[in-house]
Amino acid sequence: MGRRPAAFAMGAFSLAVLLIAAAAPAMAASSAFGGFFGLGRHAPPPSLTFTYRGWRVDASRTGQAMRPDAVVKRIDAQLDLVAKTGPRGDVLGFMQTIPIIADPSPGTEPGRYVRGKGVFVRVKLLDPKKPMVLRQLLYAYLDQKLPGGFANPDVTRFRREAIARKAWPQTAAMLQTDPDYFAFTATAYLNGAITREPYNRANLRKTQPYYYQWLGKVLDGGVPRS
Repeated sequence: MGRRPAAFAMGAFSLAVLLIAAAAPAMAASSAFGGFFGLGRHAPPPSLTFTYRGWRVDASRTGQAMRPDAVVKRIDAQLDLVAKTGPRGDVLGFMQTIPIIADPSPGTEPGRYVRGKGVFVRVKLLDPKKPMVLRQLLYAYLDQKLPGGFANPDVTRFRREAIARKAWPQTAAMLQTDPDYFAFTATAYLNGAITREPYNRANLRKTQPYYYQWLGKVLDGGVPRS
């Protein structure tokens, strides 16, 4: 009785070895096939220092706050808005020279322009439907490209006109400073609509038609948007 179980066990063991040996080539082929086509492997996370649509982006300081793919997606969405609705030609070319940098500090503002450094964005606060980066790039354009920079005499004159017309509440963000006036109104002009005053192109064209023409000259080569 002792020999039969032992012989049976040895036979089962041998059969198992033969089955594994027979399956090994198929398993190796399957592994090679999957490796060749990238199957069964996770894609590496995207780099947080990259170039997109002509902009240099440094989001490396976001750390572990967000997944890398989510960071890239939110920043790309903002740059897509600029490319889709922003100015053309030399104005867009200038904007593409402004670095986009992730800001890891706490705060409530999604973005801010810093001369000599670039546009800083708090990635978690970016809304893909709100052109925050476009507005910050307009601050940069006013500062660096228009005569007088933030003290541009035309912007000052048109802002004073807007205040005198009383078309908007005196507390409106667009009326607080000359740079704010240009950035908010130019964003509405380019994007078509924003969530704050002047809200849309039609309002801007109605309340300040000469300023609307001026924006067309500055941002669109002389042909205002309809």
